[in-house]
Amino acid sequence: MVKSYPNELDPTREEECVHEVASPMSIGRFSSNGNTLPSSRGSCGSISSGNDSILEPTPINVNLDDDQQSDNEWDESSGCTWTKIILTATAFSLLFGAGLLGGLLTSGTFSRDAVASPSNYGNQTVNEAFPTASPSATLSMIDNDSTTAPSAIVSRTGAPTETPTELTPDLTAIPIPPPPTSSVFPDGTYNYRANSEYLVGVYYYPWHGENFHNDGGYMRKEIVPRHYPSLGEYDDRDPQVIAEHMKMFRRANIGLLVTSWWGPDRLEDTTTKDVIMNHQDVGNLNVALFYETTNRLRNGIKDILNAKTDIEYMSQHYFDHPNYYKINGRPVLFIYLARTLENRGTLEEALLTMRSEAAKKGHNIFLVGDYVFGDSPRATEEEPYIPFWYFDAVTNYDVYGSSGRPEGYAGRESVSMYYEKQAQWKAETAKEDCRYIPAVSPGYNDRGVRLESDHPAMSRRLTKDGEEGSLFHYQLKYAKELVDPQMDKLIMVNSFNEWHEDTQIEPVAVGDSAVWPPRMTQDLEYVGYGNLYLDILGASTKSEDGQGIFDYLFEY
Repeated sequence: MVKSYPNELDPTREEECVHEVASPMSIGRFSSNGNTLPSSRGSCGSISSGNDSILEPTPINVNLDDDQQSDNEWDESSGCTWTKIILTATAFSLLFGAGLLGGLLTSGTFSRDAVASPSNYGNQTVNEAFPTASPSATLSMIDNDSTTAPSAIVSRTGAPTETPTELTPDLTAIPIPPPPTSSVFPDGTYNYRANSEYLVGVYYYPWHGENFHNDGGYMRKEIVPRHYPSLGEYDDRDPQVIAEHMKMFRRANIGLLVTSWWGPDRLEDTTTKDVIMNHQDVGNLNVALFYETTNRLRNGIKDILNAKTDIEYMSQHYFDHPNYYKINGRPVLFIYLARTLENRGTLEEALLTMRSEAAKKGHNIFLVGDYVFGDSPRATEEEPYIPFWYFDAVTNYDVYGSSGRPEGYAGRESVSMYYEKQAQWKAETAKEDCRYIPAVSPGYNDRGVRLESDHPAMSRRLTKDGEEGSLFHYQLKYAKELVDPQMDKLIMVNSFNEWHEDTQIEPVAVGDSAVWPPRMTQDLEYVGYGNLYLDILGASTKSEDGQGIFDYLFEY
């Protein structure tokens, strides 16, 4: 996560968490009663644009006189009659074939080779699902849910800088069935968890106002050709933008947004509570706040008052909302970089203040700390690990940093080692009655916003010869083994739309791949991946007996 406001601290990644054992708290947590894909490199796949001309068959005129149509006149000796029968059948066959061909061309159907690049399902054509790769993208998407009609067009301003890539129809198409359709309750509201046994959470950044990312840099905008969001550089205060995001959530089984929160009446606050949580399509989508400590508690003990007033505000505007995420009736609050609060000596006081103020408002708050990083501590009965007492659950936001900032390709061994350490964290937290939430992240590149820091980019491919998205797919296989049923089998994804660090799974407009300039890409190839990451996530988290159909397989 990057700070999108120029006068605020830059949260650079921490190399290692320094665990300092604090004195025991007098008050701890409140008890609770409560498939192999073809290569996507260098190709966008073949998708019909819906505007291709089709071959019209030559008309065949067959005239049958009235007397020849009598049953008495259909005699075997009448060769002329049989000729007319054959011609009639041929004409109908040609017409039927032309109709079928036209249907393939206009339905957006394409071959399996196109799936490795951005995919297209259901009723969307390329013009609907994948707009021109420019900030002036115009999008009209048809929802994959069974009861919805095509949405209104979303338009964004800005001049295109590249010529759109031409996509050619592929007549060897294998039809792809539409996504799950059981995502609507009987009352017509949306069910975001209909097709998954997991609760899929994403870190969501509602800071894209009238100046996308506050005019801040992001790597995809600096490469050639540029890779813009499929919605263009959008304003997420627009309800129609949020409607499109909600379609993406349903496609990927996303049921929880953990939204970046920087304080009362800030852009992120108003967008979350006024636009997202009150949207007509919100259904049973859950929202929890991600408390940005580098802003709200940046000055240590001097900012403790913020903890008090912020919880008062959240209690008034969020915690009682039916869509706010709760565990056993307790409103959940995620704390960013909680481990740094411990290093500053303010962790205990900050969290006790939060619990106390929430209790005054009638809430037994459930605190999730972004505390997991690197190697796990070793707690014993004689020497308990005190920081676990402060939290109800812990998780790892910075998968990249905690993995040792892999350079280039993470590789199987590195990913396996990361999740072995995560399993150790889970075991250690359980000793102190603290829960653990596994995390995944598709890649990392913050060179568009922190070039001077020279952080190595981490490819979205597991290995050099791997497929686009293989790192994400591989991580999900491990993360699912670490879910906690007491935590709704929650998996956290970093992120949905944090473009500064290129951790987003939000769709990118289809276009040519890019390796230039090297100062941005570090010679890694970046792909206009379309909906690929939504579909990997949807496939990986589908219910065993559900209707998920995106079973992508990768060869690592």
